[in-house]
Order: sequence, then structure tokens, then C-alpha cells
Amino acid sequence: MSASRRRLLRIDDVFDLAARGLVLAPSLPLGDGVCADDPDAVLRRADGTERACGLRVELTHLRRAHGSAWERVCVLRGIGREEVAPGDVLWCVDEVVTRLMGAAPGDAELPPPRRSRDQP
Repeated sequence: MSASRRRLLRIDDVFDLAARGLVLAPSLPLGDGVCADDPDAVLRRADGTERACGLRVELTHLRRAHGSAWERVCVLRGIGREEVAPGDVLWCVDEVVTRLMGAAPGDAELPPPRRSRDQP
């Protein structure tokens, strides 16, 4: 039986940092600064296809034009840059999302992938 999953974030942009992996935008709210790993995260593409990937949520220090800030960023591993696009959605096991973002009773479980018209 597979674990229940919740949506963590909808991807706006992705940056390939060779030493780190694929860093996603937007970053997560800093909150209490909790970080987490989900080796079984799922990337759901706009066309309904899915791709397994590893996720590491970590703290990073950013320098900006108007000062610097600490943020939590999502870093994907085990997936190529060409496989991630704006609008894709990252799903994680429920306990990881709860740890990072808190309880969200209205969040749905990961729905089954859409079938193409050619599939029975």
C-alpha cells in the first residue's frame, strides 16, 4: 500500500546548480526553519505524467538587492532539468508536508495518473 501524499508546491521555475541539484522556485516560507527529506517524492507534470525524484528541503542564505534573508528551498535529485517545467507540481508523503507546512485538512491525496485516450 502506498503512502498518502499531499501537494507541497507548484513549480514556478527551476535552477540547475550542479553541486546541489535542481533548486525550485518558489521557496517555502521560513516558518520554524524545519528541513526534511523525501526520497520518494513525485513530480506530476502538466500532462498528467509522473516522475519519481528525491527531495531535500534545506535552509539557504540569499543575498538580494534589498538585504539578505534565510529561506527554505526545495532541491530535487535523481531527475534532469529537462524533465521539470513551470506548472509541474511536487507531491510528498503526508508526514513530510505536515512537518514542513503544518496540517492542511483540505489537501487531497495524489490522484491516480490520467490515462491517455489510447489506453484501455
